[in-house]
Amino acid sequence: SVGGDLDITGSVDFSDANLTNVGSIQLDSIFGDGDANTSITFSGSDVITIATGGSTAATFNASQVLTLSGNIIIPDAGNIGSASDTDAIAIAADGVVTFGASIVGTLDTAAQTNITSVGTLTSSQSVG
Repeated sequence: SVGGDLDITGSVDFSDANLTNVGSIQLDSIFGDGDANTSITFSGSDVITIATGGSTAATFNASQVLTLSGNIIIPDAGNIGSASDTDAIAIAADGVVTFGASIVGTLDTAAQTNITSVGTLTSSQSVG
């Protein structure tokens, strides 16, 4: 039983015991049990880094921006959305992508000179 601060230099081995009723813990990083290539690191600059295979897989910064070093894979028939429109982009099991709202923006360069539409093309502009 410790009634105040306990400062340990070195390692502590809890032999896979569970820590229960823990208030707050301050950590620099967490490593997988027996897997030093997998970790979560908390930097002093408000960045959380997740590493797998010894390389950075993802980071979260103070602006809540997620940066991935690889792909995003959506499950078959999955959606990409926001809090108010959870299926703004739907991806069917066969890979067909459906947008739930209008696509806004400018087409600067087309891969082909003739653009066709299955639906109704309400506005067009010549592509140089």
